[in-house]
Amino acid sequence: MTGLNEGWTYLTDAQATWAYALCGFIFALVMILGGRLQDRYGPKLGANPRRPVPGRGCILAGLMKVTSA
Repeated sequence: MTGLNEGWTYLTDAQATWAYALCGFIFALVMILGGRLQDRYGPKLGANPRRPVPGRGCILAGLMKVTSA
């Protein structure tokens, strides 16, 4: 590849599927635990610690470098 795309490696379909499946599984697991926390302690305590998590995840995803196997 040349130009703007030089140096990038792209995910295969299988790699992208695994990443999406893992994200969905972790999301479901965390939502179950978060719902139980919310039922026990109320919505304010359950939501406040999770507020910065999506932003940190986006920053981490932007910093990751994909290497081809």
